[in-house]
Amino acid sequence: MPATSSQWERTRQHQLNLVRLGIFLLIALGLALVVIVQWPVRRALERQACSRFEASARLATTTTRGFFDQAVQLALQLPSRTQLRVELVKLLHGTRSREWYVEYGEPRLLDAVEASPEILGAMRTDPDGEALLCACLVPEDSPDVRPELESPTFIGFTRYEDGPTGVFVQVPIHHQGHGLAGFDIVHVSMAPLIESLNAFAHSSEAELVELSFVEDSGPDGVALEVGSINDAEAATLEITKSIGDQWILRIASPESVAFREVHNEANFLLISVAVVATLAVVLGSWMMLMLSRRTLAETGELDRIVGEQTIELRTLLSEIHHRVKNDIALMTSFLGLKAEAAHSDETSTTLAEASASLRVMGEVYDVLRGSGEYASVNIRSVLTSLFAQMKGRSAGSRLEIESHIADVSLPRKAAIPVGIIVHELVTNSIKYGATPDGGVVCRVTLEPIDDSSIRLSVSDSGAGFTNEVLNGSYGFGLTMIAELSKQLRGTMTLSNEPEATVIITASIEADDA
Repeated sequence: MPATSSQWERTRQHQLNLVRLGIFLLIALGLALVVIVQWPVRRALERQACSRFEASARLATTTTRGFFDQAVQLALQLPSRTQLRVELVKLLHGTRSREWYVEYGEPRLLDAVEASPEILGAMRTDPDGEALLCACLVPEDSPDVRPELESPTFIGFTRYEDGPTGVFVQVPIHHQGHGLAGFDIVHVSMAPLIESLNAFAHSSEAELVELSFVEDSGPDGVALEVGSINDAEAATLEITKSIGDQWILRIASPESVAFREVHNEANFLLISVAVVATLAVVLGSWMMLMLSRRTLAETGELDRIVGEQTIELRTLLSEIHHRVKNDIALMTSFLGLKAEAAHSDETSTTLAEASASLRVMGEVYDVLRGSGEYASVNIRSVLTSLFAQMKGRSAGSRLEIESHIADVSLPRKAAIPVGIIVHELVTNSIKYGATPDGGVVCRVTLEPIDDSSIRLSVSDSGAGFTNEVLNGSYGFGLTMIAELSKQLRGTMTLSNEPEATVIITASIEADDA
């Protein structure tokens, strides 16, 4: 019965109220999303800031390592392997006096120190660590020599309020004929490193850069410090790196400095998103209202027309299904009658097999129609129904079907050939696969290879294929199966190992099936 004008007006007003409610909920959802997204956005930006801080810290670490490597090289470049070393050996052998060696060596050692601006001073000792030569270095101000060291090693540092900051490198002096002849204690300036770390602290806004010297007995204090953090708990970003076995570099920055720019970016981004989202919601809401005013009044009439046409289409489709099913049943019966009336066994068998194939097509079609899906079908349900019917028709042959069918949906054009192939192969097993006691065991496996292909395997307990069949001399049934496999862009393989087996690989793409 057609709806009255008042009914249409009430429906239209109800729909408008729903649109307004939806707009309000959409605005509320947008604002809630902005608030919810704020935390992950902030966290992502903070992680990005931490990554930048770590990258800067790695650069500072590389610079520091480079300085200490250079300090060792500078210590090695002193005249430890020149005439001074030869004269030192002569002194140890007693062919030179100590006074002569000091008078001869100190000017030369002083020249070597003054020639290198990075070196603050140097001292040469005998193997026991007693000072022999000194250049710009007071023995009392230098650390004790460690005779057990066999390679260039840092043994201490200096850190003065008004004086230069430096690091001591102990370098052993070896002579080919004498062995250990003594040590050079080289005082290398740390001014280049301090300058580099100051520049790093300024560029990265790190407020604490500490470098600790670690001896065998434990940490020996901070060698140098750039900046400071008054509140240690505020240092949210902190990285500690080991440099060799004797130095530890610590870089830290308080939250107020490290995340200042991050928080500004996050606030700006969220405000921008909120503004854009609000404008989009407002514009979308206005457009929805304008469109609803033009279309809501026509919705009821369109629904009525569509409903009437849907009923007609369903009636027509049901009639078509009924006619198709009747046609398949009629052709199946017709072929069955022709098979019974055939004058030769070969003709009768061929017609019976054709009738069975049509029956399989009808069963697949019934499953499609019953499920409401016309593009694809679950092959497990089709084959399960098919096996039940075949067992019912072959009750006297003691047929046993062991099936392992994967839960796979096939396109309709692929499901029908697969059903016919399985029906034909199981039928062949019933005919030729009986054991001496009259039983038939047929094993059917169907599994996916990938998203676009399947593998079907059918084997039985019979005597197996003859050599002629294995060499390609097929009968009607195998010839039909081979052709159906080609239609599915697949292959058919026969084997007697370990039992008579037919393996079909096929494509299940709907467009090509």
